[in-house]
Amino acid sequence: MLGWMSDDAANTRGRGRFRTLLAAIAGIALALLTFEAAFRLLLFGSVSPDPVTHALIATGRHRIGEGFGESHRDSRGIRLSPHGCARCPQILVIGDSYTDAFQVNDDEAFTAVAESMLAGSKPVRLLNAGAAGSSPADYLVQAASYLRRIQPAWVVIELNADDLGPDAFHPDQVHFFQDGNRLTPVVPAPYAYGRITRTLGFIREHSALINYAIARLDIARNGSKEPPWFRAGFQPPPVRAEAPPAYPVERELSLLRSAYKGRVTFLFLPLFNVPIEDAELRFERFCGAAHMSCVNFRSSFDEFRRIGTAPYGFPNSRFGGGHLNTAGHVAVARQLADEIRRLQQNGLF
Repeated sequence: MLGWMSDDAANTRGRGRFRTLLAAIAGIALALLTFEAAFRLLLFGSVSPDPVTHALIATGRHRIGEGFGESHRDSRGIRLSPHGCARCPQILVIGDSYTDAFQVNDDEAFTAVAESMLAGSKPVRLLNAGAAGSSPADYLVQAASYLRRIQPAWVVIELNADDLGPDAFHPDQVHFFQDGNRLTPVVPAPYAYGRITRTLGFIREHSALINYAIARLDIARNGSKEPPWFRAGFQPPPVRAEAPPAYPVERELSLLRSAYKGRVTFLFLPLFNVPIEDAELRFERFCGAAHMSCVNFRSSFDEFRRIGTAPYGFPNSRFGGGHLNTAGHVAVARQLADEIRRLQQNGLF
């Protein structure tokens, strides 16, 4: 009798533990599902590779980290705009993450804002094909494809100092190979990912929570390589062994102008509160000597300083740094719209 009662008590305790385990698993699963739903509202997107350069173009929601944007693209990789016109001239706008503008909504990107400013008797459609991480090497490689598929009346190419320098010569992405005065674009073969990486990529594509967790782990891993806090300032600055390379800014601009048949406006976006860099000075000289259509965003900086704000940075990021905020996009759009009106008045499209 006592043995039977002992077995019954053991079974009862076993069932109790099993129910406790099930409740814990259910609680964990419910918590993960709750976080997944929350992250899908805050930070979730998808990526698709460019068919020519294999660069990844992202769309989706982005409300933490930097900015609060939600972006969408059509089947051609063109960012959607609330403005539309059936038979108006189409202007292709290409650039890196500043044009991609993942941090703001579709209607807040400078391309959409400029469209609204140009609405009237001579409306235009600005086709935003910006992709984060792009450089002049990408734009040169993509030129024939863009001209064939989109047949734009005009092209706007957004640039910054790094675009005309190291970003266009990084060997791990589409880049220029320089041989004397000759620049040759090189498209690396698509990277062959292993089975584990492909599996993780599939999971990240379908789970906002796991994607965010892996991204945070990458940040932590990179941060662990930095000097310790409170001691980094006492380390002597690294000694540069040689002068920085002189990049062929003028040659890059000339190649882009030729690739797009001369129907180009260069839009230069310098950093805020940073002295004018050599690439910007050379950009200005090239535009003047070649009589190019060029827009330099620096001319808007004084107004931002006057009112004590900045065109870059968000409440959830660093003031004056990072990407264009909503006010910055409006200011860029205003300058770009003015230039497009000038081109229209000259009968260029």
